[in-house]
Amino acid sequence: MRITKIEPQKRNKKRYSIWIDGDYSFSCGHATVIDLGLAEGQKLSSSELHALLVDIQQKEAQDYSLALLARRPLSESQLRERLRSRRYAPGVISSVITYLREISLIDDLDYARLWIRSRIKTNPRGALLLKKELRMKGIAPATVEKALEEFKAAYDETELLTRVAESRAKRLAHLDRGVRRRRLFNYLLRRGFPIDEVRIVTRKY
Repeated sequence: MRITKIEPQKRNKKRYSIWIDGDYSFSCGHATVIDLGLAEGQKLSSSELHALLVDIQQKEAQDYSLALLARRPLSESQLRERLRSRRYAPGVISSVITYLREISLIDDLDYARLWIRSRIKTNPRGALLLKKELRMKGIAPATVEKALEEFKAAYDETELLTRVAESRAKRLAHLDRGVRRRRLFNYLLRRGFPIDEVRIVTRKY
């Protein structure tokens, strides 16, 4: 087999169509053409073509992952889902995830720590809601528990609860006391604070 033509695609000039023995075979990005040294006239055996296609998927999946992570942190589960949506082969996905772990660009414990700090800074909540959110992002239970242990050591959850309650109570101040307490109670529960502490705090309002 021989690569007979390499040409930019009409709709996306950054991607190239690769033709083998006169027939369209596959496409890849311009950077991939350069990095893998693809050239017209290049001879390929069946095994070499298979290895080449794996290399192309590997490189493009890796480049895609790096671009995503440059924009914002992702959990391992989130990144796997994004790669699956691009229909990369399972083996390619696992290989990319392993590489990103090795260079510390994917670390679910660090991701959980960052998520908790961000939430506490911008929109405080209790450990119960933090736990639920992290599990929804595919973080393993043991990793979530580790991150929450650190959260409880670093933050006074009762103080957070008091701060959130005071802020919310001001917005409910125009309501009848019974209605205000009920709405405040339900709001604080939704924010993930322990029910017993919520009961104590809402009595003040």
